[in-house]
Amino acid sequence: MRTKKNGLADKAPIAMRFKELEDGRKSIYLDKYENGKRHYEFLKLYLVPENTATAKKKNAKTIREAEAILKERVETLYINKVKPSDLESPKHMLLQEWFQKCHEQQVKRGNKNTHKLTDMAKIMAMYNPNVRLDEVDREFCIDFINYLRTEYKTKKGQNIALITAWTHCAAFRMTLNEAVRQGILSESPWNKLEATDKIREPESKREYLTISEVKKLADTPFVYEYVRQIFLFACFTGIRPVDIERLKWKDIFSDGEQARMSLVQEKTGEALYIPLSKQAQKWLPERGQSDEIVFKEIKNRYRVNEHLKIWAATAGITKEVTLYTARHTFATMMIALGADIYTISKLLGHTSVHNTQIYAKMLDEKKDKAVNLTDGMAW
Repeated sequence: MRTKKNGLADKAPIAMRFKELEDGRKSIYLDKYENGKRHYEFLKLYLVPENTATAKKKNAKTIREAEAILKERVETLYINKVKPSDLESPKHMLLQEWFQKCHEQQVKRGNKNTHKLTDMAKIMAMYNPNVRLDEVDREFCIDFINYLRTEYKTKKGQNIALITAWTHCAAFRMTLNEAVRQGILSESPWNKLEATDKIREPESKREYLTISEVKKLADTPFVYEYVRQIFLFACFTGIRPVDIERLKWKDIFSDGEQARMSLVQEKTGEALYIPLSKQAQKWLPERGQSDEIVFKEIKNRYRVNEHLKIWAATAGITKEVTLYTARHTFATMMIALGADIYTISKLLGHTSVHNTQIYAKMLDEKKDKAVNLTDGMAW
């Protein structure tokens, strides 16, 4: 059975533990480490072997009682550590409450895909409902990642898929970045993780269009003009779908004769500052007010992707085309046109050139297949 950590950043954790008894029961106790000394508090609560449905219900009730005591002890410890005047500070709010606040902020900004944040609030309520935002440190992040890897289950009792775990981590990282952006935290504890600590994004098929296919789409009219504008703008900027949904007119401006785009990326929290080519500018809608969303017709990303399939089929393209295809297309197009990997990495807003090299590898594989076609020729 999993031991919950209270997430305290110093050496004063309180953990729930279980001791096997000779009669088959498990005694529940709290493992405390305070002021350099460890001591135990036995709760006189016991889990029985789960041989029947009644036993399972009894154990569930017992665990709830133990968790209530644990919460009380953690709260007492926390209040004793923090000055009363500091308790109202945003950094002391419960982490799951911070997730909910981030969700509300995203909704106000007009973002549609906010379910990941509500999912995270539910997961954190199961993992550790007592941890506060300023208690999250590197060790807490590592423990939570391991929980997603090995202990968090689907409704069918199975481990979640690696891509699902990675998605939850991405949402967690985003909320920590938001806390830094708002000045609540001085730095994100996620940035202290080593690459080996993190769940790597599983490599998936990155579909992209060739330059001729992009031209074919551009030449194909579509009933939903805003879909053409969004997709082709993304093809010539590489902007992520989530950032397309947030892009405002104030983020697009002129720097002399050069148009530029500047925004803070939702995924990484890093600033993205890139020039806009004339091709990219060509697909912008009529300019609106400074605080207006550029592509305000986006109501649902799923619906946009469904329209893209129809438009691509109309143009005679059989590839799977989504908003993310545009980002992949930009990357491969830049490589094919001779831009260097480092520059492309900066344009895409990648935190590591390694992520950009995947696109170069994709093109190399295409070259290999093309050259190897000669092996089937008869001589």
